[in-house]
Amino acid sequence: MVVVVAAKDMKAVAAALSIEAKPSLTFEHAIIERLAGQNMLIVLDNCEHVLAACRSLRDLIYERCPRSVLLTTSRIALGSANEVCWDVPLLKPEDAAALFFYRAKDYATPTRSPESLLLVTEICERVDHLPLAIELAAARTKVLALAQIRDRLAQILAVQLPAHTSGTARHATMRAALKWSFDLLTPAEQQLFSRLSVFVGGFTLEAAENVCTDNAL
Repeated sequence: MVVVVAAKDMKAVAAALSIEAKPSLTFEHAIIERLAGQNMLIVLDNCEHVLAACRSLRDLIYERCPRSVLLTTSRIALGSANEVCWDVPLLKPEDAAALFFYRAKDYATPTRSPESLLLVTEICERVDHLPLAIELAAARTKVLALAQIRDRLAQILAVQLPAHTSGTARHATMRAALKWSFDLLTPAEQQLFSRLSVFVGGFTLEAAENVCTDNAL
């Protein structure tokens, strides 16, 4: 059996396994109780947000569930003696273009002519074949032609980051792609987006109303 879950917290993992809360057990131990004796692959996504909880669950699985396997995605290794890490490479050019066309069909129907394929290839190159940046660019096909997307990306990426800015060139490309999407929002939408940025890991409607509702919006 395979279980895939975004690693928000152990409650989310328990929910993916259809485990209900028990007063006598923590979510971690309820998960281990369910996994005991089973052959199961557990995939935890984005573990860097909850490293401590994921490391605790990993230790319990290794100790008490030897027939289960834990596969995680994270920008930071969990760190253990028997951990095996794989770096995920960037998309190949042909795969990047395929992803763009696949996502773009949700917003428009760009033809796969030689001209459009060349434009998409240039777009993907300008965002370093990063999947998220490609998806953000593909979403713009709803309002922009492929040539406009390429040209606007060129304008944004031509802006140099401050000399003190840390991070790799890949991070700079992603930052520029996100900024581009943000700049396309209306002023009211930008204000709303900025206010929602105070939340980490999601928010309730009531919480959003408390920080976002006023006469300015």
